[in-house]
Amino acid sequence: MNGFASRLRRLARRAGSDQRGAVALLLGLLIVPLIGAVGLALDFGNIMTVRSKAQMAADAAALQATGVARDLIKSSDGSDTASAAAIADAKTRAKALFDAHAQQAGLKDYTINVTVTRTGQDLAATAAFTVKSNNFLSKYFGYSSFRAVGGATSNASLPSYSDVYLALDISGSMGIAATQDEMTKLYNAKGKRTAGGTQQASCVFGCHTIESGWSESFSTLASRLGIRLRIDVLRDAVVDMIATAQSDADSAPIYRLALYTMGASADASTWSMNALATLSNNFSTLTAAAKTIDIATPPLTAPQKQNSYINEQLNSFLSTVPTSYDGSSQAKSKKYLFIITDGVRDVPSSFGSCTTPPKRDYAGNKNLSSGRCTNAINPAFCKAFRDKGITVGVLYTTYMPIPDNANTAYNKSTNFNVWFGFEVRDNPVPSSTTTMVYDQVPVSLKSCATDGWFFEASDDVGIEAAMAKMFAQTTNAPSLVN
Repeated sequence: MNGFASRLRRLARRAGSDQRGAVALLLGLLIVPLIGAVGLALDFGNIMTVRSKAQMAADAAALQATGVARDLIKSSDGSDTASAAAIADAKTRAKALFDAHAQQAGLKDYTINVTVTRTGQDLAATAAFTVKSNNFLSKYFGYSSFRAVGGATSNASLPSYSDVYLALDISGSMGIAATQDEMTKLYNAKGKRTAGGTQQASCVFGCHTIESGWSESFSTLASRLGIRLRIDVLRDAVVDMIATAQSDADSAPIYRLALYTMGASADASTWSMNALATLSNNFSTLTAAAKTIDIATPPLTAPQKQNSYINEQLNSFLSTVPTSYDGSSQAKSKKYLFIITDGVRDVPSSFGSCTTPPKRDYAGNKNLSSGRCTNAINPAFCKAFRDKGITVGVLYTTYMPIPDNANTAYNKSTNFNVWFGFEVRDNPVPSSTTTMVYDQVPVSLKSCATDGWFFEASDDVGIEAAMAKMFAQTTNAPSLVN
């Protein structure tokens, strides 16, 4: 029995010795791939770290490329030559920035390729790289280095070069007071007496010239009494528009403006536009010119003082405003025509017929104002500008009811307000028949404007806000790509 137990113990010891040998053999077989796996993991982590550093350098380079190209082109004349030079400089600076980041990050074996392209007013830059890292353990398994690729893309937009032409109505309609309260104040004001004792009074519309026997016009009276007229609002709004353009030009010389007026004309031969300032980016000169905007008060006698050849003036202006382009350079600038007007053409009835259905009085009679042809602007003269690619913005300066007494009540029975209501005011006019004859002015002016560029305003706040919005739209207006 004791002998049998001894043999069992010897067999157990022999089996244990054989198992330890098998484990040792297994470990010997596995150690090589384990070391390889650990080495690959360490070396792969290293290349990922290297790639991350290169990616940050590429991000900075791409942003640098579009930023530099945009700023250099904005500060130039935008020509093809200037654009090509700006892009070349941007690529050089972007590559130098990548190199600086790579050196700081300890990158040695890499390549970087920076491209910058311009499509219209859009800039795109790419910074593509390759980078290598030397391996430590993986090289013993046939991988001496790892290579990673990557890149970054950046986009930027250039501002469009814009030429803005202002056609400003300075006829008697702009002599209306700027607010209802001021209109009442002007209506109740008394002008200076003449030597014969005549005193001009009770007028707020069409009183801008000095009539025979009067010593001052109501526009002069308004100035003397501190009453703000619509022409004052227009003047201030134009000055503000120029200031906005100048502010934008501090970062890029993208705006040029021109100021022209449409006023009363003596006869059919004097309907050309009056240039206060031709196209320029000299904002000091433009501001000085804008400050001279005033009611047209030629020394004319009735009825010539009333003449407003708005259609003919716009037609003569067509050759002044060149064809519009994509705004990619000053030579290819976008063109805008801003028309600020009441939209009324007022000429002697002997000078051609009205081009839109004439307005009627309550009895259905045509041309209430005897001897005058007073009708809306003809949209065809605006279409001629739009056909040249020019964006036409229109600000329709509408009318508040004109007071016929201190209570500012609108009374259609008053002769002056009857003329105003049927010849100018934008409300439906009932006739003696079953039809309704509508004032054509707002309809015609809206047809005159480019879609999205028609505005209406009657008082000082509305006019100033509308002009500011109109100008703001030039920065984000859509353009056709040919």
